Amino acid sequence: DLSADPVALKSPSTTGAGYFGWSVTGSADHNYIIVGEYGRDWTSGYRSDSGRVYLYDLNDLTSQPIILDPTGIPSSYWSTSYSFDSLQFGRQVSVDGDYLYVTVGGYNSYGANNYNSFILMFDLTDIQAAPSYIEPPQNQWSDNNDGSYFGWYTNGVAFNGNYVAVGSSYGPYASFDNLIDRHGTVYVYAKDTDGHASGSPVYALQSPDSHGYNYFGRAVAMDDTRLYVGSYGWDGAQG
Repeated sequence: DLSADPVALKSPSTTGAGYFGWSVTGSADHNYIIVGEYGRDWTSGYRSDSGRVYLYDLNDLTSQPIILDPTGIPSSYWSTSYSFDSLQFGRQVSVDGDYLYVTVGGYNSYGANNYNSFILMFDLTDIQAAPSYIEPPQNQWSDNNDGSYFGWYTNGVAFNGNYVAVGSSYGPYASFDNLIDRHGTVYVYAKDTDGHASGSPVYALQSPDSHGYNYFGRAVAMDDTRLYVGSYGWDGAQG
């Protein structure tokens, strides 16, 4: 009923800027509206901009949400050294079937402001269980302080029945032996029998234009048989 008064959801925290609502998704099957707040600090003693994700019950939006944050994620989920500073858990959130995909947008594999992000996948049928994850191949991560921006932007993750596509619009072209800055790559992962992405990508797609600053993969979408990729930097930002 769009004529009814809206329900206003606000960050449970009243201190500082957390960017509550930067990312939003929902699941009618599991009765959740899901809100990312990537700039929210952890509890006292933890670093800034570590992030949270809130799951609100659609049947009772006044009740306390379920809160997800990085505190319970073991360090073994990352394959290289990392910093908790500016982790940006919840930079983007999206739902596909039984799984919640959460982009950890500020993963610092090489230092501050290096956005080599990755994605955690939470099972909505058992939300407190440890998540699984996907990340871009390590040799495609940028060490030039630009980062990969893997699934970092709105519309950066797309789904169909068999695949999950993730845009990495700052990713290098080809390899570090032929690094072309911000060319972009779209990684396509096959779904396993549980219905979520797993393992290494089965395809790594790049723009037919090998020039830099294409931002190929800035936005992605899928239907049953096609993958659509935005590349707004193509031809001098003509797109």
